[in-house]
Parts: sequence; C-alpha cells; structure tokens
Amino acid sequence: MKIVYVNGAWQHNLDDDEEEDQPHPHQNPLQPPPPLSNANMINQMWEGVQDLRHRMQGMEQMQVRVQRIEDNLANLSLDMNRQFANLNQNVNSILHHLDD
Repeated sequence: MKIVYVNGAWQHNLDDDEEEDQPHPHQNPLQPPPPLSNANMINQMWEGVQDLRHRMQGMEQMQVRVQRIEDNLANLSLDMNRQFANLNQNVNSILHHLDD
C-alpha cells in the first residue's frame, strides 16, 4: 500500500490483490493533514520554537527552586546534627553529674 497525493487529497494507492483486504476510504478516515503554505509552515515552526523556549525557561526556574530546596534541606540537616550533638553533650553531662 502506498499513500499518494492526487488532486489535492491524500489517497491510498493499493495493489489489486490488496484491495479486498483493505477497508474502504470512508471506513479509515486517518489521513495526513493537507500541505501547508510556506508562510503557515514557518509560522507554526516559529510558534513551536517559542513554546519550547517558554517551556525551557519554566524548567530552568523549576531547577532553581529545586536547588534552593536542596540547599535548605542540607542546612536543616546540618542544624539538626548540631542540635543532636548539643543534646547528646547535655545528656552526657547530666549523666556524669548523676554518677558523682
């Protein structure tokens, strides 16, 4: 089966022996879009590039936010380690005074 463009429409070009096995054109409406003019094609490509640029900027902003969250979690982890070390030292000091 081949797809050909005839008189402004895409059509399936079937060999004679394939025609019995294939659905009729009205049963299979899946067809490629009509060809675009150069201006329309360029406009669509430009809109696609702008959309990609916008999405990339959004991803960069999200990456900055994720980095900020990672930094805050690292600082929180350091603070928690210091607090637990201080707590451990206080508990050891109390236990040492109780032993005396």
